[in-house]
Amino acid sequence: MKKTLLSIALLASSMAFAQEPINVQSEANKVATSQELGMAVYWYQTSGEAKALYQQAFNVAKLYFDSYKAQEGKKKAVVVDLDETMMDNSEYAVYQFSQAKPYTSETWKKWVEAERTRATMGAVAFNNYVNANGGTVFYVSNRRVAQMAPTIKNLQALGFEGVSEERMYLKDKSSKKQERYREIEKKGYEIVQYIGDNLNDFTDETYHGNLEVRDAWVTKHAAEFGTKYIVMPNPLYGGFDSATHYDIQQRHKALRLTDWYK
Repeated sequence: MKKTLLSIALLASSMAFAQEPINVQSEANKVATSQELGMAVYWYQTSGEAKALYQQAFNVAKLYFDSYKAQEGKKKAVVVDLDETMMDNSEYAVYQFSQAKPYTSETWKKWVEAERTRATMGAVAFNNYVNANGGTVFYVSNRRVAQMAPTIKNLQALGFEGVSEERMYLKDKSSKKQERYREIEKKGYEIVQYIGDNLNDFTDETYHGNLEVRDAWVTKHAAEFGTKYIVMPNPLYGGFDSATHYDIQQRHKALRLTDWYK
């Protein structure tokens, strides 16, 4: 009985945070996927380590922001993603888990409009510090433009200061963000930092890229992590998963294992 309940729970949790449809080819794939994501959901929602990583990231971001000197005539800007960066959607995942429901655009829309998203640890304090100390925070998210009003109201209710439509760059047609960054720069801003949970929050070069493309970009920009690029913990969904087309066999092939145990 316990094994049956665990299997049901893990299968439900496989859908939690799946912001793109999971493409599975077989029942074996579904089971393997649920086993992988079940622990990831549990870690994200409950671990002190996840919360500490958020706070650590914002602490480091603040230090670099303070030390950065913008070019003459330029205003300092910090670009942040929203979901699983500044905003914690765990309650939506609990809905999925308890009801064994997949991600759908309809239920996500209902969740956003409920304005129940919480702030990630340290996000409000960092946001307000930047806006009060010579910088401007811009929110560049792939929430849809139609979700602008409830997103702004939710952020304001959480205590985020400086939130407005002028500072909100949501998704219209494309999920790529580089063009939206250029729009901010055209307004006379120099972007000091990019803060997000996905490499695609920093560059379009990794968009739909495979694992090799993503690793190469990280290696190329290694010295800029912890300064220009601040990465938040998210083992639940993102470019790392879509890089293998959500295929469990491709994931396993990507893992490294030597014969040390023989």
